[in-house]
Amino acid sequence: SHLSSLRLLMVASNFPPVIGGLQTYALRLAQHFHAHCAELLVVAPRSLGCSEYDALNPWSTRRLRSIDDDLALSGIAPLAALLARRGFDAAFATHWAPGFAVLRAARLARVELPVISALLGKELVHRPFGRVPLAQSVYNGIRRRALQEPSGLISISARTTELAIEAGA
Repeated sequence: SHLSSLRLLMVASNFPPVIGGLQTYALRLAQHFHAHCAELLVVAPRSLGCSEYDALNPWSTRRLRSIDDDLALSGIAPLAALLARRGFDAAFATHWAPGFAVLRAARLARVELPVISALLGKELVHRPFGRVPLAQSVYNGIRRRALQEPSGLISISARTTELAIEAGA
């Protein structure tokens, strides 16, 4: 496999043992990457039961405290510390928010790291601060940067690609 020597950092803002579609998607990706890469480290938010769950997986998992921001901001400092200590060939983010954290962390750690972010769709139209125009404008700017800076974007559909372009990708 062309991935067999790859040391991959996967940052997922949604990951089991929390149950849901995004968590299942991230788990399937981790299973695939583990089977095909030399090394996989999954970074995800802490959740109830995560220590027991992570002990059952064949890959390493590092859990971070999160402030319900999909690790977009809360993940930056701990990811920068991790990147300063460990070498990775590439990073994969399950959507733009953890991708933003990895991009900022790599810059802080002064590490060159290709980052690929997946685009699922819903996160591209999310308006968490819609009632506060200034805050929503800042959020949109962060999302736009997160869509413009990765080494690559993987869209799950043509509609998701359209949404990404509308959001500034």
